[in-house]
Amino acid sequence: MRFIAGTGCRKGEALALSWDDLLGNDQARIAHNLARVNGQIIIKAPKTKASLRTIDILPPADQGLELASALQAADRAASRHWSNPRNLIFTTESGEPIDPRNALRDFETVTDKAGVPEGPLHSLRHTFATLLLESGADIEAVSRQLGHARTSITMDVYRHIRDSDRSRELHKHAGALTEKASKAARLRVVGE
Repeated sequence: MRFIAGTGCRKGEALALSWDDLLGNDQARIAHNLARVNGQIIIKAPKTKASLRTIDILPPADQGLELASALQAADRAASRHWSNPRNLIFTTESGEPIDPRNALRDFETVTDKAGVPEGPLHSLRHTFATLLLESGADIEAVSRQLGHARTSITMDVYRHIRDSDRSRELHKHAGALTEKASKAARLRVVGE
């Protein structure tokens, strides 16, 4: 959960991430997606070319990786049958891939305990993007991080932020506009 909150990646992308996908300098390669298909958990290529990307790992995600590493070390030590042939970062206690449905259940449990309003795990991705865009991050950089094929997709999904930014910007300059309009009106009155 911390990893998604600190990268904006999709649930399936996070669950398919392997330790080998970490690139150093706080980046990771997104090259796979984990999904449940016909009752089976599979790891496959992402559905679009844009989804194949290098992402930046921000501080909450770093904490998620540290926690995953510590949990895996403890699980490996406690289990005789620990197996993680794909070298996945996020695994069950036995080293197996996490079922996406279980990830959703875990998220619901955590949000219930924290008293946070119920919402999907995917909401972490939206929160990540919203916070970046509200802080003034470049739309193109956010779009690439999210794996959108075009910045227009990001702009459409997060239009509410751009609309509120536009409104704030207009209000910020409204004083100057009012002053100029008053000055122009005075000039017309004097000129008559």
